[in-house]
Amino acid sequence: MKSCLKDDGFTLVEILFALGLFSLLSVFMTSALASITDWHVRDTNTNTRMEWNIFIRQLDREFQKTKDFGVPKSNILLLDKSGEEITYEVYNNMVRRRVDGAGHEMVLQDIKSFHVKKEGESLIISVTLINGDMYEKRLFKRYKFEPS
Repeated sequence: MKSCLKDDGFTLVEILFALGLFSLLSVFMTSALASITDWHVRDTNTNTRMEWNIFIRQLDREFQKTKDFGVPKSNILLLDKSGEEITYEVYNNMVRRRVDGAGHEMVLQDIKSFHVKKEGESLIISVTLINGDMYEKRLFKRYKFEPS
C-alpha cells in the first residue's frame, strides 16, 4: 500500500506540472493567434500609409519645381512647370496625374474624397480613403536664395 501512495504522489506532481505547462502554452498561443489574424489589417494600413507618403513626396518635389500653381476646383490641382501644365484630379476612386491634358498616371487609389486648398504660397492636401482613413498635408513653397 505504501508503494501506491508514492506513485500517486509522483503522478499528481506530473499532472500539475503538465496542467501548468498547458495553461502557459495556451496563453501564449491565443495571443499569437490574435496577432496573426491582425496581420492583414496592419499590412493594409502600412501599404496605405506608404502610398500616401510616396504621393506627398512626389507631389512636393514637383511642387518645388513649379513656376505657378492654382486650384480651379477644390478637387483639382494645376501646376505650371516649364511650360507644361500638370493636373492632379480625381478620377473614379483614384487621384490621377496628367501632363498637358494627356496621360493617366494613377498616383493615389481607393479615394473617397480629395480636396486641395491654396493658402498664399502653400498648398493643403486633404484625402479621405474608402476605409475611412484621413490624411492631410501642407506643402510650402521653398525658395532657394542665391547671392547676387
